[in-house]
Amino acid sequence: MFLTEAFVWRFGAGFALLAVALFLVWFFRHAVRRAAESRHWPVVEGSVINTSLRVIQDSDKHRFRPLVEYAYRVGTKDYRCSRIQWGGLVDLPSRSAAAKVVGHYQTGKPVKVYYNPHQPAVAVLQPGHAAGIGNIVIVAPFLALFGLFYVGFAFFG
Repeated sequence: MFLTEAFVWRFGAGFALLAVALFLVWFFRHAVRRAAESRHWPVVEGSVINTSLRVIQDSDKHRFRPLVEYAYRVGTKDYRCSRIQWGGLVDLPSRSAAAKVVGHYQTGKPVKVYYNPHQPAVAVLQPGHAAGIGNIVIVAPFLALFGLFYVGFAFFG
């Protein structure tokens, strides 16, 4: 009775949307938790190796991504990282805003590096920040609602 082609497509689409929404919620919680934890991580002095500004072009819009690579030492082991803050890469709407971020970190200059004491290869320059994840709070509920709609439509449509 339920295993018609329409049922399978509706249920599958709804289930997929719910799965994506749950993944986004997990990612959001993980990023926010890591950002909060990073405020209490140990600090070492590192050195900026390289800075750059990448231009991302989407159709007629340009976004600007500040990139900072730095090196640091924990104990006797050397590490390299490029994470400025939690939440993934940050694309800014203006060149001047991205240049301001890059300008804050000059090649060869010392920086404070906050590293995870359990995984020293995981580090940030700006603890407590989780940028670029605000849209998840908006997108995830809509995906979940559409997913529930499709699952309900599969059974009752």
